[in-house]
Amino acid sequence: MILTLKKNMTRNVPCFMVKNLVLLLMTVLVVSAYPVQAREGVVRVGVYTNPPIVFPDDSGGYRGFSVEMLQHIAAKEDWDLEYVPGSFAECLKRLERGDIDLQVYIAYSKERGRKFDFNQETLLSNWGVVYTWPGSGIETLLDLEGRRVALLRESIHPQAFLDLINSFGVNVEIVDIADHLDGMKLVGEKKVDAIVVNRVFGLANSRNFAVERTNIIFNPIEIRYAAPKGRGGDLLASIDTHLKALKADKTSIFYQSFNRAFDIGSSVESLPKWVVPGVFFLCLLVAILFLLNHVLNKRVRLKTSELRTEIAERKQAEQLLSERNTQMRTLLKTIPDLVWLKDVHGIYLFCNPRFECLYGAAEKDIIGKSDYDFVDLEVADFFRHHDKRAMAAGKPTVNEEKLTFQDDGHQELVETIKTPIYGEDGEIAGVLGIARDITDRQRSEDERQNLENRLGQAQKMEAIGTLAGGIAHDFNNILSTIFGYTEMAKEDAPPGTQFQKDLEQVLIGANRAKDLVKQILAFSRQSQVERMPVQIQPLIKEGLKLLRSSIPTTISITAEIDPLVGMVLADTTQIHQILMNLCTNAYQAMAVGGGTLSVAVKATRIGPDEPADRLPVTPGEYMQLTVADTGQGIGPDVIDRIFDPYFTTKGIGKGTGMGLAIIHGIISDYGGTITVASQL
Repeated sequence: MILTLKKNMTRNVPCFMVKNLVLLLMTVLVVSAYPVQAREGVVRVGVYTNPPIVFPDDSGGYRGFSVEMLQHIAAKEDWDLEYVPGSFAECLKRLERGDIDLQVYIAYSKERGRKFDFNQETLLSNWGVVYTWPGSGIETLLDLEGRRVALLRESIHPQAFLDLINSFGVNVEIVDIADHLDGMKLVGEKKVDAIVVNRVFGLANSRNFAVERTNIIFNPIEIRYAAPKGRGGDLLASIDTHLKALKADKTSIFYQSFNRAFDIGSSVESLPKWVVPGVFFLCLLVAILFLLNHVLNKRVRLKTSELRTEIAERKQAEQLLSERNTQMRTLLKTIPDLVWLKDVHGIYLFCNPRFECLYGAAEKDIIGKSDYDFVDLEVADFFRHHDKRAMAAGKPTVNEEKLTFQDDGHQELVETIKTPIYGEDGEIAGVLGIARDITDRQRSEDERQNLENRLGQAQKMEAIGTLAGGIAHDFNNILSTIFGYTEMAKEDAPPGTQFQKDLEQVLIGANRAKDLVKQILAFSRQSQVERMPVQIQPLIKEGLKLLRSSIPTTISITAEIDPLVGMVLADTTQIHQILMNLCTNAYQAMAVGGGTLSVAVKATRIGPDEPADRLPVTPGEYMQLTVADTGQGIGPDVIDRIFDPYFTTKGIGKGTGMGLAIIHGIISDYGGTITVASQL
């Protein structure tokens, strides 16, 4: 490190202490480098402005610690120095092209070592330092978050600084500058918050600006001389020889120039003769005071030890906190859930990238705003209601909500958990929200419930069908006896008598019972039906023609039959039965006030994306028959039961409750489905 002492301080310090201090100071500068070569003749030297190491003087030449060392060596070697001025970036380019023979005051790095040759003896040890304006609040690296930092990118420290802040996840705004003096001026004027410079430049120039040094130091380096790659071996070797000799002699121009550059007094002859005995007496007095205050001093050392331990623990805690903050940021960036934090007024304090997709905005554009800035009033009121509900409950609350993501317009059903957050004073400070997509889970739950309902319906239909089939067979046996004896009695009855007419009515009733038995057997799937490819359009037209003659004229019939619908594999009698049952139910719903009965036939295709709960059929080509009426409609308490066997809303003697149940069984047996929709 470089220590800076005011010149007037030497008046109060003994000669031997000054000498020892200078000796100790100079030994820090001696480090090793890599071997290089040299050359003779005119030496073109790249120079730029970086006081007090290299800078132009009033006579048009160049001065500074690095230049004065080179001038001393040039005089010994009989070199003719030709200065080539420019910015540091221009000097590097000239050195790489070979336009100059030597570059002063350049930091060594492995990357630069591959481009240039460097001398072995180190001129100075240096490192990067961050300066800021007084009162900025910047003390540590984390304090730079969101600040404006000036960088001279061609220097060696900026890249190390960028790597350092990236490793800690600190985001800054970079302001490029042409040289460090301009950057110091910007910081002093508070146009930027901080600047990265090397330690030597800061020591020499910071006093000229309204800036102060922070505790942020990094990237230790070695300052040397450099020559174009492969072209300066003997030149650099001569520099090493002289530098080594100069550094070995504590009275050489090396230390004299160094002291001038950094304002360290070297004149020890000017000290008065009474200084040494005075210092001796002072030391004796200090020793006596030390003995008298031994206990106090011991306590001070103990307290110092405690403070050091505390500082070490704080640094360790800060490092642990930084690591945890990095881990937390990584976790929140990668978690698939939406995560956000609001204050008690609903203002956003934080959100993760998944939440950014919801509002189609970056986190920086969301923080400081509320839901009312992004969604409709009704939706924002809904969000705010649940925020207040969680804060009022003082514990996590759960609700489901359907969200529309503004980045691509897709919708998700989410389960939201809102948890009140408490401050250090124990009062509620805000709400933490976490929303998880449950769209697939809800879809699976709906499908499971639908399958359970269908299974229950199938089991109920199977049980009723089995029972009905058994009853129908027994009833058929009874009807056979009735038919037989009635036919024989009719043969024996005198023609034209009332008795014969009564027997005919018995046969009519028995035939109706026979038809009912056929329906029951069809429902229980115990009767044989013959399926074959049929063209359904003529059957529908014939059925509607027959129906027209049997329904009131107050009901009009409209038909929309697509002639291009292909054949279906079915039984013609069952197709006729389906049409007549559906149309009969439709016109009975319009019996009082009349209306319109609409029948439509068309081809349709069921795709694989069709919801299984709405159309539980195999994807493919289907024929769709639609029967609609303008009647009074079906109530929600009835609509779920209309396909149940023996369920009817009609009066006694007006319906068996089997019509729609039989149709449902036929269509399901065909591999199709039947749905109902109604409006009251």
